[in-house]
Amino acid sequence: LRLSYGFAIFRDEQKELLVSAGLHGTRFDYSASAASGEVDAATTAIMPLVGASLRANFSARLALHVGLELFGLEFDRAEGSLIDLAVEGRYRLSPHVDVGAGFRYYRQSLDSGDDSLRGDVTIESRGPLATVRYRFP
Repeated sequence: LRLSYGFAIFRDEQKELLVSAGLHGTRFDYSASAASGEVDAATTAIMPLVGASLRANFSARLALHVGLELFGLEFDRAEGSLIDLAVEGRYRLSPHVDVGAGFRYYRQSLDSGDDSLRGDVTIESRGPLATVRYRFP
């Protein structure tokens, strides 16, 4: 789940540059078993995000969008980072609905260096991207 708020640095008919800040949450489900029994649990990692987004309009309906969101934190014995980069062509179907296709690279890494509870999780994906977006009036 990602919630963020963006502010346009500049915007005209041909281009738009936004900066954003928000929160990104990832839920992890895990289980462990031993001779004494099994344990099933879940936790959610919530990280702040900062980002930038650039859109170039080639016509009234066709645009190129490049978005980058980053996070990095080292606190106590824990470290975390997130990179989300997307390059996408968008086509406007109506004043409020866009469809798009492109490429996305996503990497999230969380590491707990505490000796009593050692944990290291890395999620990485790259590949095609397809979107449907609705713009609120």
